[in-house]
Amino acid sequence: MKRTILLALTICLFASANAQKKGNIKSKSFEITEATAKNLPKEVSFVNNKLFAKEGYKFEQLASGDYKIIDIKNVNREVSGTYKCNCRVADPNSNCYPVSIPGGIGCGGTACCSMVITIDETKMSNMQMKQN
Repeated sequence: MKRTILLALTICLFASANAQKKGNIKSKSFEITEATAKNLPKEVSFVNNKLFAKEGYKFEQLASGDYKIIDIKNVNREVSGTYKCNCRVADPNSNCYPVSIPGGIGCGGTACCSMVITIDETKMSNMQMKQN
């Protein structure tokens, strides 16, 4: 009986610790520019302020309006990162939104808009980055 109770308590403690770890996932976000494009996942290219999915990949819009890139060949597996448009300065009149273009995405709206990628830390360790 004591072993059963001890086992149940151990499982509860492990489950609680694991749930806390999942809630503390860190992420990295950065504005995508010519200078930072080298830090993008290898499945994406950055040309003329637009992002393009390389062959075998495509951008898919999320319910939030942001985009993610998925691997078409691997049963729509998400590759890495969430892409969205943000204003580079605090401007209450800004209106930034992602725009779907053939083979990729860009930003629409006011002049301050730029593309931002957010990558979960767990995916960063598994992700192959470009080396330019």
